[in-house]
Order: sequence, then C-alpha cells, then structure tokens
Amino acid sequence: MLIADVGGTHIRFAMAVGGRPENIKEYTCSTFRGIVPAAEYYFADIGHRTDRALFAVAGPVNQQIVTLTNLAWTIDCKAVAKALALQSVALTNDFSAIALSLPHLSNSDWRTIRSSPSSGISGSSLAVIGPGTGLGVSGLIPDGMGGWQMIAGEGGHVTLAARTEVERDVIQKIDTVFDHVSAERLLSGTGLSLIYGALSGLEGDGLLANAATPERVGSMARSGNDPTAIKATRIFAEMLGTVASDLVLTIGAWSGLFLAGGMVQHLGPAFDEAAFYERFTAKGRFSNALRDVPCRVITAKQPGLIGLAATA
Repeated sequence: MLIADVGGTHIRFAMAVGGRPENIKEYTCSTFRGIVPAAEYYFADIGHRTDRALFAVAGPVNQQIVTLTNLAWTIDCKAVAKALALQSVALTNDFSAIALSLPHLSNSDWRTIRSSPSSGISGSSLAVIGPGTGLGVSGLIPDGMGGWQMIAGEGGHVTLAARTEVERDVIQKIDTVFDHVSAERLLSGTGLSLIYGALSGLEGDGLLANAATPERVGSMARSGNDPTAIKATRIFAEMLGTVASDLVLTIGAWSGLFLAGGMVQHLGPAFDEAAFYERFTAKGRFSNALRDVPCRVITAKQPGLIGLAATA
C-alpha cells in the first residue's frame, strides 16, 4: 500500500510492508501542483506501483474530498484513485497518524524532557501535540480490549489564552491582524515570527510584512546574540506548555504527552524545555498530577508514516 504524510511544507511517501514503512522519500510540496503528480513522481522514483493508498493530511477529514488547511491542495479520493489507477484511496488526519505511531515507538524513538520521568498511569490516554507549519493535536484512548481508539480533531484551532502581561500584549497585537488568535496562529513557524515581530514593536500589517522568518528567529536565538529572539522562543515554549497541559487534562492523558512537529526539532537547544515544563505543570490544583505525566519529544524521523503503516 502507498502511504503518504502530507504536511503544509513537505510530503513524505512510503510503501507499507508488513506494518512498517519502506522506500521512504520526502519532497517539498510546492514542487508539485497536487497529490497526483507528487505520487507519480514517487512511483517513478522507486520504480514500482501499488493498487491502494492511505494519505494523512494536515486538515479536518470528514469526507472523501478535503482541502488542506496550510496548503493549496484539494484531495478528492475518487479522482485520485482514477488518476493513479488505484483500487482505493483513504484519508486520515496527519496528527492522528502520528498518534497511531505511539504504541509502536520504543525508548530510542523519543527523549524525555525531564531527568527523572514518571512512568505515568498505565492504561490511560496518550496525547500528542506538535508545532510545525500549523499546530497538530491528537491522542489515543484505550478501547478496553487492549487496543487504542484514535482521536481526530482540530485542537490547534482552540482560542489561545494569555497567562502573563507580555503574552496579553503579544496576543492583542496579533488580534489587530487576524479575526481569531488560535493556538496555531502563534504555536507554529509563522507564529514564532509573529511573536518576534510583536516583541519588536511591530503592529498591524507591519507584523506580516516585516517580521523575521522562523528560521532567522531560531538562528538568532541559538546564537545567543539577540535578546528578543531568545525571549520569543521562551514565550513560544511557555505557550506550548499551556496548550499541551490543557490537552492532557481534556483527554486524561496520564500515560504521557508527546511533542512532535518540525518546530521543536528546528529550534533545537533554542527550544526552552525548562520553560515549557514549568508552564506545563502550572495548573494549580492539578500541578502535582501533571508532574507525574511523562513528557517526551519524538525523535523518530517519520512517526506519521510509522502510524500509517501500522494502520494499513
């Protein structure tokens, strides 16, 4: 089976063989006009085809035709199947695919954020959240029969709440540009640029026109030479900690929280894990409960494909 993890920036293809992804290839989405030419390129790249496909897409999946949230692609399962001569094409959410990978990951596929991790509460839910081009959110709930039920939602679009005066000021400035300041609006690559721009005094259209790229902000933060970039990445980590603990409390993910998404990997040492964890556990009467939740960063290169292959 052909499997693909379609993000806002990159598309990753593989063949699902024996529950594992093989022949993994990654391409830039902007190189192609849609999923069909991308898949044809992949088939030519590996030298063979298949008759079924399962795609994970960055957007809500509730029908056989989906338009991606952060990419100008529309995927029509029937049209794609006909164009690629496939018997079937199915869709799932991209972060649901990452959630489905969690039972198949081992200790070598993640690193723990704190030095003395709890093992969590066995048999509880698992949560995954990840800032990248957007903000992906999903989780797994035990099905009572030794398996898991995946949660497919759009938690990245919840309204972002401020916890400090600085965060309130940043959100107010962003609110002059957009009609809704969601978690994804700031906890994403573009979001890091907006935070940096707001801290730099930019407002209104200037936030969009003059803010530094997320790559630039990350680079300046890692160099240690730009106090505003360092502050922006710390606020980014703190806000992510708030939203992550909201997710854990909402679905009862006492067995663990997993961080995914390209931004955590991109920031590297500039991602302030201490700030993230301090905010993650700052939940009043539930602070102690959250300290017992393992927090891990997924280091496996293609968790989405791992989840898709296991499902296929």
